[in-house]
Parts: sequence; structure tokens; C-alpha cells
Amino acid sequence: MEGFDASKPVTNPELKAAVAALREQGSGEAEQKFIAALEQAHFLAPVAIEPAPAAAGADGQATLTEDTRVSFQLISRQDGAVFFPAFCDWEELGKWTQTPGQQTIIATLEDYTAMILGQDGEAGGFVIDPFGLNLVVPREFLAARKGQMMEQTVSKDTEVMLGEPREYPTEMVEAVKAHLNGVAQVKNAWLRLMLKEGQQSYLMIVECEGGDLRAIFNGIGQAAVAHLNGLSLDLTPMEGDFAHGAVKDVEPFFTRA
Repeated sequence: MEGFDASKPVTNPELKAAVAALREQGSGEAEQKFIAALEQAHFLAPVAIEPAPAAAGADGQATLTEDTRVSFQLISRQDGAVFFPAFCDWEELGKWTQTPGQQTIIATLEDYTAMILGQDGEAGGFVIDPFGLNLVVPREFLAARKGQMMEQTVSKDTEVMLGEPREYPTEMVEAVKAHLNGVAQVKNAWLRLMLKEGQQSYLMIVECEGGDLRAIFNGIGQAAVAHLNGLSLDLTPMEGDFAHGAVKDVEPFFTRA
């Protein structure tokens, strides 16, 4: 984050180029370059600030007082899932709102991570340029990056429906397969579409023999993140009745040769 000048317009050409390369190539090298660019990016985050800050200075920045409340705005998908928007520049922000004087603050990956993981599951992650790149960075990826395991718990009264994705995410699957070729502990992996409490997500069931499950899931998340088509990705090991039932009579998309 060093060297960022808040007095200059927010632009993220390196991140945009990294996303384009990742979507085109899907290689491990492209994944690492994307993660590096994401870690250095600065986004425009739309907010509501109360009380309104005093007029900005010559550098366009306003000073907030101790009693200031900053509320980050959310956007929702048709299925009801909500995300924090993160805009790469003012042009992308303008695609979302034409409201004069829209309040924003500059936020980083670490800022979004703290907000999302600090919530009780309200936001599914954040979405970069929802009317442009439309790249979802899911909660699961943020948690894995921070060394946390996102446990998928389903109560007996929760209705979960599993099926095949209507539009098969070929690019995502191929990116994950390419990554798993280098992860010797993974023997099989399955992909389902999950509908839980009205929200759709991809569900990936992973069969491993040894290894650090947290690190394995983190790597899968990094491989998949640029190809999720606006959905979240849930990862679960091949353990328990739920996982075994989810893959019954389903062919894995990846099998160790």
C-alpha cells in the first residue's frame, strides 16, 4: 500500500490488466499476479457519512470527527445475496449511481476483509466494478486468505437443493483443474449448484488424502475467483452424510490420474 497518493484520482490499471490476463490464461502465474494486484489496489467504496463532514480541502479530502458514523452501502443480486461494491475508478462508480455528491472513501482489500469477516454472514463478499469487470471476491476466499475455515452448517430445518449448473462454469472448472494437477493430496473434486435459503452458490466437494485442508481450499479459491460469474463458491471436504449425499451418482470434474 506504500506510495499511495490520496490526492490523485483512484485508478487501478494494474488490477484490470491482471483480471483480463487471469480470465484469458487461467494459469498459476496469472493467479499470483492477480492476487498481488488485488493486494495493492485501492477502491472507491460508496458510503453514507453522518454527520456530513465539513467541506473538503484543496486536496479533495475531508476530515472526519470522532462522532462520525460511516455506513458502507451494499448491492444485492436477484437471488437476494448482498455484496459490498468496490469501484476501480470514478467512471465505474458512475455506472452505479449518478447521484451528485455521492460520498465515498478509499478502501483496500484489507478493509473489505475486516468488514466482511467481522459480520455475521450478511455480505457474501465484495464485487469489483459490478457493471464492468463484475468480479466477485467471495467471503470464503477472504477467510481462507486469513487462515480461517468457513464451516458450512445446515440445520435440519434448512432446505438445501443441489443440482447441475444450468450454465456450466467451464472456465472456472478448467482453472481449478489446472491448479489441482499440482496438488497431489487432492484425489477427486465434484461441482454442484446449491440453493440454500433462496441463495445460489457453487458447491465444490473435495476428496483429499492428507495435506493442509486450509491451504488446499485457499489455493482452489484463488484459482476460481476470477471465473465465478457473480456467484459464491462454497468448499467442503468429502466427509459426512451431506458431502457423500451431494455427490451420489455424480461424476467428479477432477480425478487424480
